[in-house]
Amino acid sequence: MGRKMIIRKIKLIDDIFTCIELVKRDTLVLVLEEVFLVESQYRLRRSLTRSQDLRADKYCLIGDKLNHIATHAVVNIIFSGIYGRFPTDDDIGFDNGKPYFYGHCDFNYSISHTRSCSVIAFSNRPIGIDIEDYSKSFNYSSILKNYFIYELEKFKNIDTRAFYTFWTVKEACLKFYARGIRDLQSINIVGINNEAAKAVSLIEKQVMDVSITYFDDRFVISTCFEN
Repeated sequence: MGRKMIIRKIKLIDDIFTCIELVKRDTLVLVLEEVFLVESQYRLRRSLTRSQDLRADKYCLIGDKLNHIATHAVVNIIFSGIYGRFPTDDDIGFDNGKPYFYGHCDFNYSISHTRSCSVIAFSNRPIGIDIEDYSKSFNYSSILKNYFIYELEKFKNIDTRAFYTFWTVKEACLKFYARGIRDLQSINIVGINNEAAKAVSLIEKQVMDVSITYFDDRFVISTCFEN
C-alpha cells in the first residue's frame, strides 16, 4: 500500500511533535502561517544549526527571515524526533541548492514559502513542493509565452489562479529533480484538475503525479511525488 499524503496546519510548536509518527509512515505537508511564524520565531531559532542561525541575520526582509527560521527549525525538530539527536551543519548537504541529510536517504524534505506562509513536505522518497499566493496580480503574459508554450496550446485561456497553479506544479517537479527554474520548459503539464495534475519531464522521460491544494481563497500548494 502506498503512503498517504496528509496536510497539517501548525499553530503551536507542540503541534510539531505530534507529527513525528506521521512522517515515519506517510507523506506529510506542514503549513506554517503568519501567526505561527511571528509568535514562534524566538523558540524555533534555538533549534537551528550554527550556519542556519547565522544565515537568518542576513535576510533584509523580516518575512524572509521568519520563513527561514521556521522552516529549518521545524525540519530539525522532526529529524531529532526520529533519530534522537539534533542535526549539525556537518549532517546537511545540498544538491543543486536542495538540502538533504547525509546518510538518511529515507528522510526527504522540500521547503517553499510565499508571503505570510511557508510549507514543508516530508517523505521517505524524493519529494518537491511549491506554494504561491494567487491573490497577487501582475502581468504574467510574457512568462506564459516563454515558459508555458505547451500549456497555452493545450489549455488555452489561463487566468491568474491557473497561472500560479501551473507555476507551482512545474516548480514542485523541478524541486523533486533538484533542478532550477532555468529548466521550467522541460516540464509539460498534460492533465490537471482542482486536486491533482500529471506532468511529464522531458529530460527524465518520466510522468509525475502532483497533488494540488487550495486554501484560504489565496494560496495554492503543489506537491510532486513518485508515481
